[in-house]
Amino acid sequence: MKSTLLFIHLLGVIHCVGQSTDELMKNGNTQFSVGNYTAALPYFEQASVQQVAKANFMVGLCLYNLTNYKEANKYFDVELSKDSTCAQAYYFKALIAASTLSVAVLIINKAIALQPTNNAYLLAKANLYYRHNNYTEALLNYTQLLALNNTIDDAHYKLGYCKLYINDTLGACQSWRKISELDDFENEAQITQWCATR
Repeated sequence: MKSTLLFIHLLGVIHCVGQSTDELMKNGNTQFSVGNYTAALPYFEQASVQQVAKANFMVGLCLYNLTNYKEANKYFDVELSKDSTCAQAYYFKALIAASTLSVAVLIINKAIALQPTNNAYLLAKANLYYRHNNYTEALLNYTQLLALNNTIDDAHYKLGYCKLYINDTLGACQSWRKISELDDFENEAQITQWCATR
């Protein structure tokens, strides 16, 4: 499998020769949009060599989707050294750093500072606290997100669990009742039973 991916990558590198920067980004984006990250990579790498804006970010994003997080992080750093306003690079760096709460929160806060109402960034921050069992901070962050956008089912779902874990069962059920489609979530039968009796 690894040799096949290498072969695809080499073919892409050969195919990139002589393409304009516009063609490189267009062809890379075409491959990326259908999930062909290995095929997209050489286009973005060549565009990166030619100093095209956002090319480093796209290389990093391809590598992230290919689960090569260490290399992806390097390209996100390069992108941020050229454009410190690339909130998406901070977002993906925070996801990579998620196992260390303090580092990940510091990074996601940089993305939020650039785009304070971005639902994905706000949800990521709340999820970081939730993942690390810091339910009080998670509850605060889910509540702030839902004040901006009350339609995010995942936030209602996890807010319910935050409340449950701090012994607010009634509050948990109130959050879960706001989920439009409970079918997509774990523990549906248990949640439905809890809420029916409260």
